[in-house]
Amino acid sequence: MDPHSPGPPPAAHAVGALYGLGALLLATLAWSGLAVLAEPAALPAAAGMGWLVGWAYRYGAGRVDRAGEALAALLSVVAVLSGSFLLVSFAVTQASVDVGAWSEPVRREYLRLFVEAPWFGAFSLLLALAGTGRALRLPRPRNPAATLAAEPERQRTRSSAL
Repeated sequence: MDPHSPGPPPAAHAVGALYGLGALLLATLAWSGLAVLAEPAALPAAAGMGWLVGWAYRYGAGRVDRAGEALAALLSVVAVLSGSFLLVSFAVTQASVDVGAWSEPVRREYLRLFVEAPWFGAFSLLLALAGTGRALRLPRPRNPAATLAAEPERQRTRSSAL
């Protein structure tokens, strides 16, 4: 991005954040569900999780500046952390019926796994950030409504050129 060009308006960051939050919720549920069903597949899926959040942010915001990149990356990190917390919460509460989802054993197990299991912690975060970075570098997604609205103008331009 050209450092002299103006960045997107503040409202674009808000819209991008809302789209990113929606993708964050979807990605969190999908990633934790995948990890419950097929644990080894959860690591590469973290990149897809980051890509989805980054793409949704970019679709909502339009142009992305450095602040937008940081916000999309933060949303991706939160998605991975919340997805992994859901996974641990599910596993611990299934193993012990008398343990609640927000209890001390769940938090202790979450921190232990995050430190001791690289696929669960650092690797999944790095892959999610890589996916986010890739999504933010894609060409700007087209808005279908804007494309349809521009179609009559293109027809007139073509007919006048003939």
